[in-house]
Amino acid sequence: MPDGDSLDWKVRGTGSRRVLALVRSGADVQLVAERAIWMFATQASEGGWKPAILEMTDAVCHALQQLPAYPTFTESARVFDSLGKRLNRVAMEHPDDRVAIMKTSGRERVYRFGGNCGSVRSGCC
Repeated sequence: MPDGDSLDWKVRGTGSRRVLALVRSGADVQLVAERAIWMFATQASEGGWKPAILEMTDAVCHALQQLPAYPTFTESARVFDSLGKRLNRVAMEHPDDRVAIMKTSGRERVYRFGGNCGSVRSGCC
């Protein structure tokens, strides 16, 4: 990278140097994505994230099942509040920055699917 350029790289651990090297070299996006997925899967196995991933997946599926196809504001607020509390509990039980990122991502997914649950529900749980 030219002087003055920087990449705010917050990913650490097994495989991160390889992914960073690929990104910096301008490698094909498909190759970078494959290595990043491998890195994430390896770190998840080594870091014991599987229980957190499973618990958060269950929380998101449960939240989507609780939302009617066209929820009112009150129904949405109740479900999102319940989901937020459940995801916070999981994140507190697994104190790792990456679990906190998954918590935020889970909340965002439910929010995005909130008004269109009918098609999503069939694939959950």
